[in-house]
Amino acid sequence: MHYDYSRALLRDEVVVHLVDELCLYPDLADSIAKASKRYGFQFESGACTLQAPVNRNKAVVLRHLIIIDGIDNPEFVTNKYSDLVQKCTSATIAVSYSSKSTFFRATQDVERLKLQYEGKINYLLPSLFEEKYIPAKQKLIDNSICDSVRIKYVPKKTDELTEADIPTNIKNFFLKISDLIRVERLYHRASTDGFISIRSPDHGINSFYVTCTKTDKANIDISRIALINSYDRRTNCLSYKGSYLPSSDSVEAAILYQELSWINGLVHTHASNQFTRNPKYRNRIAVPPSSYGEADLGSRISSFITQSSFTDFVIMEDHGELFLSGEHTPNKIFEDIFKCIRHELI
Repeated sequence: MHYDYSRALLRDEVVVHLVDELCLYPDLADSIAKASKRYGFQFESGACTLQAPVNRNKAVVLRHLIIIDGIDNPEFVTNKYSDLVQKCTSATIAVSYSSKSTFFRATQDVERLKLQYEGKINYLLPSLFEEKYIPAKQKLIDNSICDSVRIKYVPKKTDELTEADIPTNIKNFFLKISDLIRVERLYHRASTDGFISIRSPDHGINSFYVTCTKTDKANIDISRIALINSYDRRTNCLSYKGSYLPSSDSVEAAILYQELSWINGLVHTHASNQFTRNPKYRNRIAVPPSSYGEADLGSRISSFITQSSFTDFVIMEDHGELFLSGEHTPNKIFEDIFKCIRHELI
């Protein structure tokens, strides 16, 4: 049973387990432990923490397992830990690869395994480091957050947001972008990654609608859209209306809407093969591998856009792509983003 993120999870409700057999980063466990204290989740390291029968404490709503093991064989690693995976709400498996070719040969197995486990397992894409394809340390730390409590901001819900509250042209924008994401398969892990957003000047100069965290962007449910009232960088407080927590990337979106007044629409996807890892777009990398959900990331992207000539899309290295539009109506914003994506994929 997946949590719906209708509210922020409490520390006692979330446990992240780490099983690290490769020991690529000696201080990884300490780094995740620090993240657990900062963002509010319990952390346990070692397979032994899950070998015994899981304590079905009613307070625990979500258990996430991170496995770092194996060279070149994700199927072997998956089978090795299948019993532990079944004890958890979700799991991330990070396998290292000896070469680029072995990584690409394993991709079909990974896609099959994702279907077999019905999306329960996230197979973390490796980063090229010291001529080996290994999982990046920052991605592992971020995974402990984004697959558990998810948000780094302080949420402040001011009211509900019903479907009737959302203008028809705004709803149509979200539905059409959702169709585009589904048809073009603009995601790697799952269609719950990324966000769709559009500015809403009627509610304030920096207000915007955005998909809620863990929303299926390829088959969107309009009830999982939030209206961001404001974001306070000093307190990291995100004020919103809605039934569910706004996207974990709402902070970056808020900063971009604040700093780049010409932007009226933002769509963030994780189409690794088509865009993020496509050598054709190396010149569009706005930021190197960075921690998600933080104001500084938004400012660095904003600075790159301002200094570059790119007004259609940019890339966050090892993360995903961000499509932009300066058009002024929801339909025109959709057409702008649609033309950009289809033009690049032809």
